[in-house]
Amino acid sequence: MADPADPAKSVQSAEAGEPESESGVSGGGASGAGAPVGRPGAGADAEVEPGSETAAETAAKVMAESAASAARAEGELLRPPAKRSNIWALVWPSALANALYSAVALATLKAIGYMGADAVAANNNAARIFFIFQAIVFGMSTGAVAMVSQAIGNQKAEEAGRVVGLTLALGVVLSGVIGLVFFLIPGALAGLFNTDANTHELTREFIYWSAFFAFAHIGMIIFSSVLRAAGDARTPLWLGGAANVITIALLAVLVNGYGDIIPAYGMAGAVAAQGIGFALISLLLGALWLRGRLVIPGVIRQIWTGRRLRALLRVSAPAVVEGLAFNVGLFVYVWIIAGFGTVANAAYGIGVQVLLVSIMVGVGFQIAASTVVGQSIGARRPHTAYRDGWRCMRLAIYCMSAFTFVLVVFAEEIALFMIDDKAVAADAVVFVRMLGISQPLMAIEFTLSGALRGAGDTRSPFVITSVGLTSRLLCAGLAVWLDLHVYWLYAAVIFDYGIKSTLFIIQYRSGRWARDSRLRAWRAGYMG
Repeated sequence: MADPADPAKSVQSAEAGEPESESGVSGGGASGAGAPVGRPGAGADAEVEPGSETAAETAAKVMAESAASAARAEGELLRPPAKRSNIWALVWPSALANALYSAVALATLKAIGYMGADAVAANNNAARIFFIFQAIVFGMSTGAVAMVSQAIGNQKAEEAGRVVGLTLALGVVLSGVIGLVFFLIPGALAGLFNTDANTHELTREFIYWSAFFAFAHIGMIIFSSVLRAAGDARTPLWLGGAANVITIALLAVLVNGYGDIIPAYGMAGAVAAQGIGFALISLLLGALWLRGRLVIPGVIRQIWTGRRLRALLRVSAPAVVEGLAFNVGLFVYVWIIAGFGTVANAAYGIGVQVLLVSIMVGVGFQIAASTVVGQSIGARRPHTAYRDGWRCMRLAIYCMSAFTFVLVVFAEEIALFMIDDKAVAADAVVFVRMLGISQPLMAIEFTLSGALRGAGDTRSPFVITSVGLTSRLLCAGLAVWLDLHVYWLYAAVIFDYGIKSTLFIIQYRSGRWARDSRLRAWRAGYMG
C-alpha cells in the first residue's frame, strides 16, 4: 500500500521552521521571503535610529534565517520514517504482553465455564461495568503517554518522571473511588442488566470482589502505558507475563478448589486470582520506579504543579470522555443483546474474549504508533511523524488480516472449546466470523487513533469513536424494532468499524493534527 500524499505544504513551512511561542505566534519568521523587518513602509534606505541595525543588515539577517528555515524543512522531508525494525521492536513486546493478558481473560472464562452460561454472561456483564470506570484511567494514561513520549523526544527525562508521578497519584485516588462504589452498590450495578436471578447474583459477586483489586489493575495500566511511551516495551512484557503466570496458577486452585485444602470460591476466586497477580506486579513496578531502575526516573517531588496538572487534564479530558462514552455505548449494546436471552449474551461474551488476542495485537501497533509519532513531534519532526503513522498502519493491516483467516475458518472449533453448550457455541461462531471480517478495519482504527493521540490530538479520536458507536447502536435499535435475529446485532460491529476507519483516514490525511501538535505542547507547558 503506497503512502498517501504528505500534508499540505503549509505544514512544511509552518512546522519545519521555528517553534511557536506560548502565545501561538511563530518566532523568528518573516512576513515574506527576504522581506525586511522594520516600520511599515521602511525600505532599504530608510532612516534608522542611532545604534540600531541598518535596514540592509536586517534584511540580510532575515534572509539568512529564511534560508536556515528552508534547509531545516528540506532536511525534515528527507529524513526517513521510522524503520520497520524499530516499529516491530515496539510492537511485538506490547502485542505479546497484551496477548498474554487476553490469554488470562480466556483462561478465566474457561475456568468459570463449568458453572454454565449464566456465569459466562455474568462475567461479560460485570466486565462492562468495570470497564466504564476503568475508562477514566485509560483516558488519563493516554494523556500521560502523549506527555511522556514528547518529553522523552525533547530529551527531558525528569519531566517525564514527574508526569508519571502525577499520573500515579491521580490513579491512587481514582482506584479508591472506584473501589468504594463497587463495595457499596454491587447489587444496584448488577441490576442494570435485564437478567435472571442467578446471573444477577453472579454479576453482583464479581463486582463486589473487584472493589478490593481496583488499584492493582490501575497500576498495571499506568506503568505499562508510560514505559512503552518511553520506548521500553520489554519491561511490561516480562513483568506482565509474570502477573499472568501467577493469575493462571491461582485460577486453577481458587475457582475449582484444590482437594480438601482449598475450597472452590467460584466467581470470587476468579476475581481474586487476577487481582492478586496484578497487585504483586504493580507493587514491584512501583518499587523499581522509585529506586530508579526503570527507563523513566522515579520523581515524586514537585509533581503537583498547576501547569503540569492542567496539561495532563487538557490532553486527557477528551480521551476520558471518549472512553466513558465508548464503554457506556457498549453497555447499552450489551444490554440490548442481553434482552435476547442468556444464550445470545454468553455468545457475545465468548466472541469478545476470543477476539482479545487479535485486539491486543492491534493495541501493540497502537502503542507503537503513539510512541514513534509522539517522540517525532517532541523532537519537532512533524513530517517524519506523519510518515511513521502510515507505516505503522500498513504493518498492522498485514498482521491483523492474518487473524481473519483463523477466526473465519476455525470459529466453530474455538467456540466449542470455550463452552460445552451447542446453542451458545452456534451464536458465538457467527459473531466470531463477523469480528474476523472486521480485522483490517480495526487495524486502521488502532494505529491512526494511536498516532493522533501521540501527537496530542485526543479530540478527533473522541469524535470519530462517538460517531462509530452511535451508528452501531442505531443499527442495533433498528434490528430490535424490526424484530430481526440477534445476528443482525452482531453485524452492526462491521458497520461501526467501517465508519471509524474511513473517518480516521480522512482526519490523518488532512494533516491538521500535525500543524497543531507543537502549539498544543508549548501551550500545555511540558515541552519547555
